[in-house]
Amino acid sequence: MSLVIAVAYQKGITVIGDTRAKNSKTNMIISESCKKVIRVNNKVLIGFSGTLEPFQKIYQIFYQTEHEHINDFGVEDVANKLSLFAKSLYNDTKCNDNLQIVFAGINSNKKPALINALWRNNFKLDISIVDSNNIIYSVLNPDGFDFSNILEKELSCKSSIRKAIYNTIKYASIQSDTINNRPFGYQILC
Repeated sequence: MSLVIAVAYQKGITVIGDTRAKNSKTNMIISESCKKVIRVNNKVLIGFSGTLEPFQKIYQIFYQTEHEHINDFGVEDVANKLSLFAKSLYNDTKCNDNLQIVFAGINSNKKPALINALWRNNFKLDISIVDSNNIIYSVLNPDGFDFSNILEKELSCKSSIRKAIYNTIKYASIQSDTINNRPFGYQILC
């Protein structure tokens, strides 16, 4: 599976994930350089964790359909459209895939926001918006490991957001063979 961490704070958004991909049927490693974080435009990042194939299909349809307007979209637009595509593609499918998506970006009120969509919840969107000086985060790991406490500890050490995420992924790669210590991601500053 995988690990993707998104952090939103007053000055921006950072989304970083490990880069190991496994075949969902054979559990064999198929890539050590799978980029699980996508920059949609200068306002929106998407991170995904879990089964690769459904996300690729959903994103491909989204991009083919919306590419002419993609630079105009905010985080809510991207989350709503991708969620609708996912529901239309997989609504009637009995699927054991475990896909988690985080949409991170600037919302319509020009605030950093995180929106989570989970396969098992039929891509119901869960929205969190930064207010005042708080930090919000999303830790996606379909294997069920909870690395939130490690991220919180790293963030409390006053290290940079990026370093806190890297250290959490490094720790997670020691705990789980589904995660490698080759982080990749993007940052958007407000």
